[in-house]
Amino acid sequence: MKQKDENRWVEDVLNSMDGAAKARPAEDLYGKIEHRIAVPFTKGRTISLTTFSAAAASIVLLIVLNMMALTGNSRKHDNGRPDEVSSVARYYDITNESEGLGL
Repeated sequence: MKQKDENRWVEDVLNSMDGAAKARPAEDLYGKIEHRIAVPFTKGRTISLTTFSAAAASIVLLIVLNMMALTGNSRKHDNGRPDEVSSVARYYDITNESEGLGL
């Protein structure tokens, strides 16, 4: 019974477009397309100075913030306290300074 219901549903879906009219473009569409292709490309795409300035400022700000994050990260280790990796390595006694790992 389930198979019959599925088959009937599939047939209903397949037959749902019976009697529907084909989509037809506007009468002058082909002419408009040909005219647009024939017109030479004269003006390039431009952006305003304000938009360009905002984009440049955003990029500079992003670079500055990244640099601050990178240099700020190295300053944390210079405050006299050992970093977390070194602390964990010493706690579990896995430092091997004789081989130059330098943890």
